[in-house]
Amino acid sequence: MAKKINKILIAGASSDIGVELTKKLLKLNYEVIGIYNNHAAQLHKLKLSYKKLKIYKINFEFDEINNYNFEKIDCYLSLQGYLSNTNIKKFNEDELIKHIKINFIKNLIIINKILPHMKKNKFGKIFLTSSVGTKFGGSENTLYYSISKFLNEFHPSYLRKLIMKNISINTLMIGLVDTKLHNKIISKDLKKRINLTPAKRLISIAEISSTIADLIINEDNIISNEVIKVTNGE
Repeated sequence: MAKKINKILIAGASSDIGVELTKKLLKLNYEVIGIYNNHAAQLHKLKLSYKKLKIYKINFEFDEINNYNFEKIDCYLSLQGYLSNTNIKKFNEDELIKHIKINFIKNLIIINKILPHMKKNKFGKIFLTSSVGTKFGGSENTLYYSISKFLNEFHPSYLRKLIMKNISINTLMIGLVDTKLHNKIISKDLKKRINLTPAKRLISIAEISSTIADLIINEDNIISNEVIKVTNGE
């Protein structure tokens, strides 16, 4: 049977997980379109080696997604994550709105843009991402991030019904991964946080990217409307 998944769109492709996952998918001969905002040196390096990689610099806060032509996308993965260290004690409405816009609203715009092809092809995979922090309410410095990521666990009814057309939507709740993101969080005691996890260790970038790759390339499209926990037991 011919491979149904040909072209994969990844938002946040320049993140630690995004780069490793992009590399894995390219090695498996998939076409990948990577969206990034900053720190794309590794993506540009990959682009020199793989003709099947296209990358676009898009600022989700300001750039209009509809200006970009993402055609014939078979799978969309949202890895973008805006995180500011705005303490909830200094509540900032604009910062909360910015988090929601970047981490949630732009996903819906992209999904609506790529759905016509998926419907026509009677196949598609959509993966949003949440954070294990949504289970615990987020910390004082990550509350806005946790709220915006929690919204990705909400699957509107019109998307839930798409499984009848063999189009799935799931959210990956990602646990404590060994990425640079944790270094951005002010006053976070990472050793103490790790000790609170059942496994007593961070998930490696290689582990999480392999798990996500397996979910993407598995064409038995029978899991949908779920929050899939990839949290090392947390």
